[in-house]
Amino acid sequence: MYKIIKTVSFLIRYAICCITIEQIALFENEATQWFFSLFFGGVLYSILWAICYFFVGVISQKFSVDSSSAKSILYFVLYIALVLLIFGILKLLTYFGMLPIGEEITFQFEEWLTKKIDSIWQAFSDWIIRFTDNASNSSV
Repeated sequence: MYKIIKTVSFLIRYAICCITIEQIALFENEATQWFFSLFFGGVLYSILWAICYFFVGVISQKFSVDSSSAKSILYFVLYIALVLLIFGILKLLTYFGMLPIGEEITFQFEEWLTKKIDSIWQAFSDWIIRFTDNASNSSV
């Protein structure tokens, strides 16, 4: 029974996330939205998983729930409640004009990558210079 509940729960949670959170654009720029979804899309769902998993553990300990099926149903209910809460927050942010983030605020990926590589290189070369200065000062 547990495997059936777990599978149905996953399918329903996935569908609800697709019709709620996934429909809210965070960025006006489609390339930026795609990049964000590709690399950071799963972060939110991992955070939701951790929060729900933690609360299911606390609640099941407090009320001595030993049934895997009951824990799975509780996880489902908590997850859906959090998804709807986040969806409501995103809708409010959209209503007040904070989402989607405008193209003037977002960046071009190549430009951002170039700046990051340059700053990493600069930090690395500064570290080497400080290290050699310290080594030469301590040997004198």
